[in-house]
Amino acid sequence: MKNRLSRSLTVLFCCTGLLAGTGVAGTATAKTAGSTKSKTAGTTASPKGKAASQPGLYEIFKNPETKYRPYVRWWWNGGRQTKAEIERELDLMYKTGIGGVEINTIAFPGGDTLGCPALSWLSDPWLDMVQTAIEGCHKRGMVADIIVGSGWPYGAEFLTRDQQLQMLTIETIDLKGGERFTIDRDEILRRVNPKIHSVYGDSQKELLYLRLMPKKIDAFTEGIRYDSLTGRHSITIDVPPGDHVLYCFVKLTGYMSVILGAPGAKGPVLNHFDRIAVEQFLNRMSDRMNTKLGRMGGSNLRAAFTDSFELEGANWDKNMLAEFKRRRGYSLEPYLPYLIFKVGEMGNPVKEKYGSEFSPEVQEEVINRVRNDFDLTQRELFHEAFTIPYNKWCHRNGMLSRVQAYGRGLHTLESSMYIDIPECETWFGHHHGTSFPDNSMAGRGYTMVNKFVSSAAHLAGNPNVSCEEITNTGWVFNATLEKLKLTGDLSNLSGVNHSIFHGFNYSPKETPFPGWLRYGTYFSERNPWWPYLRHWMDYKARLSAVLQNSEQQADVAILPPVEDMWSKFGSQRDPFPQLTYPTYANTMWEAVHQNGHGCDYISEKILTEGRSRNGELRYGPRAYKTILLMDVESIRPEAAEALEKFVAAGGKAICIGTEPHQSVGLQNAAANDRRVQATVARIKARYPQRFTTVAAPDSTASVLDWYRSLQRQQRITPYVGIDRPSQLFSQNYYKHGNRDIFFLVNYDARNERTLRLDFALPELQNKTAWLWDPETGTRSRIAGWNGKELTMRFGPEESKLLVFEEVRIDDPNAETIDVSAPGPCSGTPVKTLDGLWNVTMTHAVTGEKSTLTLDSLVDFNTLPMPGLRHFAGVIDYTIAVNIDDPQQMTRLDAGNTYNGVTELLINGQSAGIKWYGERIFDIGGKLLPGKNTVTVRVTTVLGNYCKSLKDNATAQQWTQRQPYLPLGLGGPVRLF
Repeated sequence: MKNRLSRSLTVLFCCTGLLAGTGVAGTATAKTAGSTKSKTAGTTASPKGKAASQPGLYEIFKNPETKYRPYVRWWWNGGRQTKAEIERELDLMYKTGIGGVEINTIAFPGGDTLGCPALSWLSDPWLDMVQTAIEGCHKRGMVADIIVGSGWPYGAEFLTRDQQLQMLTIETIDLKGGERFTIDRDEILRRVNPKIHSVYGDSQKELLYLRLMPKKIDAFTEGIRYDSLTGRHSITIDVPPGDHVLYCFVKLTGYMSVILGAPGAKGPVLNHFDRIAVEQFLNRMSDRMNTKLGRMGGSNLRAAFTDSFELEGANWDKNMLAEFKRRRGYSLEPYLPYLIFKVGEMGNPVKEKYGSEFSPEVQEEVINRVRNDFDLTQRELFHEAFTIPYNKWCHRNGMLSRVQAYGRGLHTLESSMYIDIPECETWFGHHHGTSFPDNSMAGRGYTMVNKFVSSAAHLAGNPNVSCEEITNTGWVFNATLEKLKLTGDLSNLSGVNHSIFHGFNYSPKETPFPGWLRYGTYFSERNPWWPYLRHWMDYKARLSAVLQNSEQQADVAILPPVEDMWSKFGSQRDPFPQLTYPTYANTMWEAVHQNGHGCDYISEKILTEGRSRNGELRYGPRAYKTILLMDVESIRPEAAEALEKFVAAGGKAICIGTEPHQSVGLQNAAANDRRVQATVARIKARYPQRFTTVAAPDSTASVLDWYRSLQRQQRITPYVGIDRPSQLFSQNYYKHGNRDIFFLVNYDARNERTLRLDFALPELQNKTAWLWDPETGTRSRIAGWNGKELTMRFGPEESKLLVFEEVRIDDPNAETIDVSAPGPCSGTPVKTLDGLWNVTMTHAVTGEKSTLTLDSLVDFNTLPMPGLRHFAGVIDYTIAVNIDDPQQMTRLDAGNTYNGVTELLINGQSAGIKWYGERIFDIGGKLLPGKNTVTVRVTTVLGNYCKSLKDNATAQQWTQRQPYLPLGLGGPVRLF
C-alpha cells in the first residue's frame, strides 16, 4: 500500500521452478506483507537482457505454444452444463486457436433451458463439470483458470450478516435555530436508500451517529453529538440559535447483491475489509474443490481469478474507527460529517447540494487532509484483509492469483504489484480507428487503468499483463474481425501481452439462435466469420509470444497527482472514474509513446523506495532518467526528499503545471508542509537545469504536440524519432537479450501513412533489421536499413513487428522487402471489373441460398429489395473477365468491403483472405490468358439480420438501438 507505514515490496529474482502441469515457468518472486508471490508463467526471457533459453525467440514466435494463445472467459450460463457439451465447446475453441479458458459461472441470461438443470456452485454435480472441463483442457493442451465465486464482486446466500459488505452513508436535514425537531428513527432509515445498481433485498440499516453541525462552517467544529439518541424510536432535538444541519449516519450491511450471481453464489456481497470473512469464503471453495480434484492447482487449474471490485460505496467495517486511530494517530469520529457522503449509482457521490457549507480553508486544511487519511486507511485494510489472504490462499492451493486490482479501496498502481497475473480491461467500440480526441477515453478501447496495471507489472518484474479484452456490451453482433484486431492492437500498446477474450458463451448446439448469450463479442460457431477467426488467433498468439518473452522499455516515469485527487475528490470508481484529474491525465502517456518514447506510471512509494544513482531512479528491474510530475501539489516529505536524491544523482524532474508545495494528511501537517517546501526550494536552488516547471497543456492544446515541444526543449531523447507524429500512430519498444524490438501500429481505420523513423539507439547501428509477420510467422530482411533511419509505409489498421538482430541470420527462406515502397495499388489500374456480377448468398443461420444479378457494386441497404439489408452470411460476387496478358496484372484491389471478411477466388481457387485493412491481393501467376472467373467472397456480420428478428428477445436486446450497417461489397474491383 502506498504510505509511510506500508511494508516494502522487495523484488527478488530467483529460479522457482515450474508449476507442474500449468505451463507456468517461475522466473521471480516477490515478498510483501508476509505473502510470497510466485511469478507468472510463460516467459523464457530473463529480465535486463540476459540470454534467453532455447528455443530461440523466433522459434517461439513462429510456432507459439498454446499458453501464448488468447484465452476466453467461458461464461457458464446459469450453471446448466453437461459433460458432452463441455467437450464439444472445448473442441470448437481448440480448433480455432484458443489456448485457454476461464471457467466463469454466471447467472442464466434467459431463453430455452432445454431442460438442463441449474447446477449450484460447489455442489457435487457442478464439481463434476469443472473436473470434466479441466481434464478436457489438458487433453487438448489448453490451460484452465477459474473465477472465485460467481459474477462480481463475490458473495453468496450462505454469508452471515457479519460477513456481508458494509457502507456508512448519511442523510442530512436542514434545521432552523430555536426549533424543537422530532423525527422517527425509522423515518431516517427509510430516507437512506442509496441508488445501488445491484440491490440485495435483505439489507440491514443501523443508525450509528447523530451530529448537529452549523450550516456554514468557517473553522473546524465537531458539532453537537446526539449519539445517545440513536437507539430511540423517536428522536427529539432542541436546535440552538442559527441555521444547522442534522447529520444522520446510517450503516448499511448486506446492501449489495452479487452482480449476475449463479445459484449457490448469488446473494449478498462479501465484506472485503474483513479478513476472517474473506478467508472463510475462500476456504469454503478450496475445501470443496480439493475434495474433488485432489488440489485446485498444481496439475489442474493455473490461476484463480477475481473480477471487478465494484463494491458500490463500501467503506466500513466494525474495526474501522479503531484501525484509523491506530494507523493515523487521531480519532476519525469528529470528522465524519466532513467525509461521509450520500451515495449514488455505482458508489459515486450524489451530485445534489446538501449538508453544511464549508469555507475554502476548512476544505483545504481539514476535509482534504482527513479524506486522504481515510482513503489511505481503507486501502491498507483492503490490502491486509483481502489481497494478502487471497494471494496466500492461491499459492497454498497451487494456483497463481489473477486479479483486476483496482477500484475504490485499492491503489491504482500499487495494488497490481502484489498480483501474480495483474489484469486490466479493453472494451470494444465501433468507433475505434476513426477518432482519438484529447482529454477523453473515446476511441481508445483500453481503459485508463491499463497503463497503471502494465506499469505495476513492469515495476514488480512480472512478465505477464493480462486483460479482459474485447469487452463488448453493445455491438455484440456487429463486431468485425477488423475492429477486433484494431482494438486488440490498442490493448497491446497499453502494455497488455496476455489476452482473455470476453467471451465465449456456453450455449448448447440445440439452443435456438442466437443461443444463450450473457455478454461479450459473439465468439460462436454461429457467427459467419467463425471460420476465419483462426487468422486473428494466430496473429495474437505470435505477438503475445514475443511480448511476454521481452521487456518493454521505459526511461520516463510519470508521477500522477493521485494524492491530490484522493484529497480533493476521494477515491474513484476505476476503470470508469467520474473524474479525470488532471484533464490530460489519460493522454500524457499516450503522447510519450506517440513521440517515440516509453514510460511507466509510478507512485510516491516507488519514488521513496527506489535507488537513485548515475542519473537514474531504479526500482526492481526498471530505471528512469526523467520524471514528469503531472500537476502534483501534494507530496509526502519522504517522497520530496527522494526526488531531491534523484535530481542530485543526475536525473531530470519536470513539474507540469505546478510544483509540490504541501504535504498529505492531517497529523503534523504544518511541519510536513514546511519540510516539503524546504526540500523543493533546495532542489530548485541547487539543480535549476534538472528541476524545471513548465505550463500544463491547456484544454485546447494537443497533448501530443505539447509533449513533442517539451521533448525538444528538455532534450529528452526518444528511442525513435517519428517525423510526423499522430494520435493514430504509436509504438512500444522491447528488448529480448540483444534483440531490439519495436511494435508499431497505425490504428487509423481509413488512412495509410508513410513515416521516416530516426532511431536514436546507437546499439542498432551494426544490427540487421528484420520484419517479423505475426500473421504468417515468417520474417523478411529490410532493404535500405542504414543503421539509423528507415522510411516505412503502413496501410490502414496495419501493425508491424520490427526486430533488430545483432548476429547475421542465415535463413534461406527469408525474402528482402522494401518497407518504404508505396502501396501495392498506388498506380493506374490496368482494368476495372465492371459489368454484370452474379451474386449468390448463403444465409449463415437458415442455410438458404438465393441469387441476383447486379450491374454495380453497392451497399445492400440501397437496393430496392428491402429484405436484402437483413442478410447475414456469405455473399459471392462472381464476374467473367477476359485477360489478354496476365503477366501485366499482379494485384487485385477489391475496394470497399462493408463490415466483413473478404476472400478472393480466381477460377475457383482461393487467392487469399483479407480480414482487416486494405483488400489488396497478390494475384501474380493466378490469371490465365483468355476467360477467367473472379469471385469476391464477402462474409458479413449478424447485426442487420438480428435487427429483423422482432420476436427474438436476445437479438433485439443487442441490436434494437443500433443502426443498419452497410452490407456487402462496395468496390470498385480493379486489376493492377
